[in-house]
Amino acid sequence: MREVRFSFILKSTDPSSFPCIYPMPIQLNSTYTETFDGLARSGSDNAWSNHVTLPGWYLFRQPAPGTEITAYTANHGSSNVGSFMSYGAVEDSDRALGALGSGGTYFGSPATGNIAGWIAFAATNATGGTLETITLAFDGEQWRNGGNTTPQTMVLEYGFGASFEAVATWTAPGGTFDWTSPIATATAGAVDGNTAGRVADRGGTLNTLGWAAGETLWLRWCEVNDAGNDHGLAIDNFSLTLPAVPIPTVSLWVSTNGGAEAEQTIITVTAIASAAVVGDQSVQLEVSGVGITATDYQISSPTIIILDGQTSGTVTFTLEDDGIVEGPEVATLTLSNPSAGLTLGDSITQDIAITDNAIAGGDRSGAGGRQTFTFTLGDIATIHDFGGVGPGAAPSRDRRPEVDTLVFSGAGLTARNLQLAQVGSDVVVSFAVIASPRITLTNIALDHVDNLRLGRQIWANFQFEGQARPRTTLTVLAADATPRRVSQRNGVTILNDLDNRVRGCHDSHDVINGQGGNDRLRGRRGNDLLRGGEGDDRLWGNRGRDVLLGEDGDDLLAGGWGADRLTGGAGSDTFRDGDRRHSRLRHLDHITDLEIGIDRITAPIAVAASEVAQLGEVSSLTQRAIAAVLTQSDFTARGAATFTLGSRTFLALNDGAAGFQHRRDGLIEITGFTGNLSTLAIEAL
Repeated sequence: MREVRFSFILKSTDPSSFPCIYPMPIQLNSTYTETFDGLARSGSDNAWSNHVTLPGWYLFRQPAPGTEITAYTANHGSSNVGSFMSYGAVEDSDRALGALGSGGTYFGSPATGNIAGWIAFAATNATGGTLETITLAFDGEQWRNGGNTTPQTMVLEYGFGASFEAVATWTAPGGTFDWTSPIATATAGAVDGNTAGRVADRGGTLNTLGWAAGETLWLRWCEVNDAGNDHGLAIDNFSLTLPAVPIPTVSLWVSTNGGAEAEQTIITVTAIASAAVVGDQSVQLEVSGVGITATDYQISSPTIIILDGQTSGTVTFTLEDDGIVEGPEVATLTLSNPSAGLTLGDSITQDIAITDNAIAGGDRSGAGGRQTFTFTLGDIATIHDFGGVGPGAAPSRDRRPEVDTLVFSGAGLTARNLQLAQVGSDVVVSFAVIASPRITLTNIALDHVDNLRLGRQIWANFQFEGQARPRTTLTVLAADATPRRVSQRNGVTILNDLDNRVRGCHDSHDVINGQGGNDRLRGRRGNDLLRGGEGDDRLWGNRGRDVLLGEDGDDLLAGGWGADRLTGGAGSDTFRDGDRRHSRLRHLDHITDLEIGIDRITAPIAVAASEVAQLGEVSSLTQRAIAAVLTQSDFTARGAATFTLGSRTFLALNDGAAGFQHRRDGLIEITGFTGNLSTLAIEAL
């Protein structure tokens, strides 16, 4: 049986990676059709030029990787001479592109049963997005019966490879993608391919292709020199239909939602597209807010540009110290007026809480019965004689009439962000990220402030943003307490200054603040927030999307399973990757403040700085895009490499098989690092 294979591959758009020299393929962003009616109607030595005679179409003869064919024959099926063919009725303008295999010199004298040549089509994905499906349609046409009683089948196959000749595996979808010659008798002769020889409506939808933007799709029909006489087979009325690619939506992200005029906080503002954009795209950034004027900030540009093929663009928003007493302010950043290749998404605004360093302070007193003190962003105050609930499980009877409550209202003023510090004989109340409010409670011990329940009554020193009444999700440890686990699920636990060893709850989103001491804090399954505080701390996130903050001291941070955010803070910190499966492409850790030369990254396998390859930029965070840069020759077994995506930087750790594999290799984002990447080394655990 004669077999003609139809196959296609994804190929790099860099022609230097392919030894045959030919023009670049067509750029495709919609349906493509070809009837082949532009081919010659007669003649046995018609000139052929790849991508010129028929744009997008190519003819090659064996041996692999192929030699360009420069001539073809026009015939109605009477000829038995091997050649690529323009098939059709005599002098008819309706043509089909096919071939008649042979062992002659036209195809370089292939042996019987071997490939004689290829008919190929190439197009580059110019939609700007990854295509998982395409619809292929064509008619099969038999124009010659070779006098061979064995029907011959044209089989469709497809595969993927970095170049035309590098495809390792071909997949045959079968079914309607294959067709068999309808005429196979012992009498050789021409067949009318438009009637008796026609097998119409072949093809269908191919799924899960992963055809990335900018990649080139190659289709090829393999012409075989079959045993016996070959039938003359061709294709006609070819079409390739792409699914509609939605215009990417754009959303707004900021590096922090608060800052201070005194610190002239610099905030990175990023417009993030849902997919890589086609052509340079832009979106406007507007700034508004009650009392917000141009003296409050500087913006590097009111227009955010996302470059062609990228998914994000950034500007900076810097708070300015204007020297004016204004009180706390909130600047609202809003995306607007996207260019034609973008649409606005659901999240296009971000609020920035601005602390005014010109705010006047104030002294207050908690004496004289139960009192409520209300604070918002930017407030600074000192409270004397504050009525704490006292140490223990519940306030004593004589304390209850004097219990005071701090009520906080404003963005970010939540229990999760609460920070308490014993400063001499005073307790300072503040919040993470936002520099203010800052409330000083004089002459009181840290373990005297808490939220406690006694029966149905809650005795609370704190009420946070969004709470209609105080809750008992906050726990402040006594100065001498040494628990081994937090006392409540989904709560906030503030430890003392001892060397604590505390773990969170299972299936719980816990917040544990280490305070002073050399603490050992372990989250469990859940999205936990662990703060080391002062001291040389050890933080383990375990399963979940955890946030680990080492803060002051030489800390160890290990995220565990899940997409974790690790910030070492001051000191010489160690970021531990105990298992490369913990941080992979699907759940990526981010080390936000790696100081190369001061901090350490440890992993099961050591990699010297000279062996950590710096491999340039990828087009997207996908298996195929990363593997195209982290190749087998560059990303070696048990090695490491860095690469970038726009302004972001990543570290990849190989598991033992050369080349990037997202299911096995470790991947950590290190955007925000300082130091020289050329001195980055991976130390053994």
